[in-house]
Amino acid sequence: MGSIIIRKQILWDPYRWQKIFPEWVENMDPEKDRLLLTWMANHALEPGRNAALRKLGVTEAPPFPWIRHPDCDREEQYWILKEQIEREDDLEAIEKAAMEGPVPLSDFARNRITGEQDMAPEDDYWSFMTCECDQLPGITPEYVAEFRKRWEHHLLRAFLPPGYRLFEPAVRNTWTAENVHMLFSGADLTKLYPSCDRLLLENLARHSDRFLRQAVLIRLESGTLPVSEFEPEEERYRILMEQVQRIQSPEYLAETAFGGRDDTGRAAFCRLTGYVFNEDGMHTFACMQTKEASQDMVHAFCEKMVREAGPFAAEAAECLENHMSE
Repeated sequence: MGSIIIRKQILWDPYRWQKIFPEWVENMDPEKDRLLLTWMANHALEPGRNAALRKLGVTEAPPFPWIRHPDCDREEQYWILKEQIEREDDLEAIEKAAMEGPVPLSDFARNRITGEQDMAPEDDYWSFMTCECDQLPGITPEYVAEFRKRWEHHLLRAFLPPGYRLFEPAVRNTWTAENVHMLFSGADLTKLYPSCDRLLLENLARHSDRFLRQAVLIRLESGTLPVSEFEPEEERYRILMEQVQRIQSPEYLAETAFGGRDDTGRAAFCRLTGYVFNEDGMHTFACMQTKEASQDMVHAFCEKMVREAGPFAAEAAECLENHMSE
């Protein structure tokens, strides 16, 4: 049995540790899980606390093997997570924690695969928090290189607003105004705002189940179900343009533009370069250029689009020509 913390996703939140089930404690090892068991013996609620004491073979909670910062449990959690990630030998479980877990668990899991460590915080007291841990045995340099690519792909999306899902390859040409609600969950609502996501929120209110619908209406500060002013295709176009305005990342916009010549690609190309499309006679693809993209970055993107004969090579060449004439 590996780490109970890593394999039970509910325990990725340290504030859940107080309620670890006694039957889970039975599967722990008094040496490999000593820090976690010590924490439980001091902090857990019954019957978890007694189960931890029994597993440690003691009748009173042992002292902590680290120096505690007054009124702060961050250091305890840090060393427990280090113990637990080094205890885990299942690569799939570690990768899941790296990609989906909270900090610092995700950092420990990433370093368990790569054998690296993070930069120390500037604060001297927390300078030990490098998330350094023993690399999982058997990991090859080739696997590390492949994992880094997937990690960068994950990291790029981790800080995007939820609307980025409309631009992902698996759904970019398939989502409609009627099914777009299937891409979003209740957790996404905390990152959607009436000021910049109104069309998407109103759509979610109309098409989601009653539980999510009520949450959306609260988010919209509305007591009535909004009525769409547009036909489905027009609504889809407007949601797409609304959401591309929410994406700042030049790297993600470049990736999306290279993904194909469709409405999504056009929107991303516009957002990155400031180019305006009028090619279909119906919709004008125009939006404010992202402030995160420098002129040198846009220039390099356009050169690559032309060089590789990408889906918007002609438009990229026009952008380069306009840039040279300025």
